[in-house]
Amino acid sequence: MFELDIRPNEFTLGVVIHSSVVLKDLNSGKQFHGISIKLGLHSNVYVGSALLDLYVKLSSIEEAQVVFEDTHEPNVVSYTTLLCGYLKEQRFDEAMEIFRIIPERNVVSWNAMISGYSQKGCNEETVNLFVEMLRRGVVPDQSTFPSLFSAVANMAALGRGKSFHACAVKYLGELGVFVGNSLGKLFLPKMWELRGLSSHFQ
Repeated sequence: MFELDIRPNEFTLGVVIHSSVVLKDLNSGKQFHGISIKLGLHSNVYVGSALLDLYVKLSSIEEAQVVFEDTHEPNVVSYTTLLCGYLKEQRFDEAMEIFRIIPERNVVSWNAMISGYSQKGCNEETVNLFVEMLRRGVVPDQSTFPSLFSAVANMAALGRGKSFHACAVKYLGELGVFVGNSLGKLFLPKMWELRGLSSHFQ
């Protein structure tokens, strides 16, 4: 492209940076970052979001933070990618600070927080985030409930589990495979416990 004297635009750079992520090639990604700086495109939100994804997945949160600060008018994708980086490193307070300042939080942002807290065993916080999500009028999707049910199962809170099961049916209608599997993990231990009690009294 350069040999033909064709100047890449933000979309071209976004694609090649994403390819570096897929190939787990940090060095190539950094080279494209350098090219974007030379072309004055590093502050473009499309390029910035791709660079954020690169550094969050293949490098350090510190480098990702620098890219975020260089991005002009970051969007919800930019914010969500950065907070995922903080969650990945279990820096929950900083992730929450970012989450609270996202101009327009969508279901992806909420799911990222719910999943991040659930994976690290912060069960009560996971449930609280889900409840707040509903109060703010954000509709959960198929990706919301597996993390929620995992947290509830860890808390052995069967009553809450039943309420959230009803909630899943209300919002999703047909439950997907992952939601169904997470429900099994929630209710099966109780079913085995009841079966054991039944055998005891026979």
